Amino acid sequence: MNQLSFVKQVIYKLKRAYGYPISIYRFKSQSVDVDTGKYNSERLRLDVRKAVILPSALLRKFSYDLSYIAANKNFAYGGHYDVDTRLMIVDGVDLPKNFVLMHEDYIVHDRHYYVLRQVEAITENLGYLITAKETEGTPPFQILDETVVSNLNPVQGGN
Repeated sequence: MNQLSFVKQVIYKLKRAYGYPISIYRFKSQSVDVDTGKYNSERLRLDVRKAVILPSALLRKFSYDLSYIAANKNFAYGGHYDVDTRLMIVDGVDLPKNFVLMHEDYIVHDRHYYVLRQVEAITENLGYLITAKETEGTPPFQILDETVVSNLNPVQGGN
């Protein structure tokens, strides 16, 4: 069996077992209105129906105050925060032709915001192996589609 077809089959089976919808976002342009100070950004959203999302590794991290590290002073303050790291596989079939995943992109899955830490292209554009990091409490910065359905039937005449 050809190794490329074997890799395609493995990705397909993983998608069936661990496939979940994700959205990949990319900033197209960013600007600040000088008069109002409002921050404007234009983003591109790419929806992937099934990406392989493997179980997460949740770690509790601690950060020290910079003055404690730099000046060797007494400990002033720091903080604990939870970091969730996941491996994801995006099939090349689910991406547009000539689409290249970059580190500046981010992923939203189940209203959780993931920053891309490591992006590895799989041979022959078969897809991407992604290491993504989520910090608890970060807003998802996602684009939501709104749909309004009306079931009103207009009636002629009135009482």
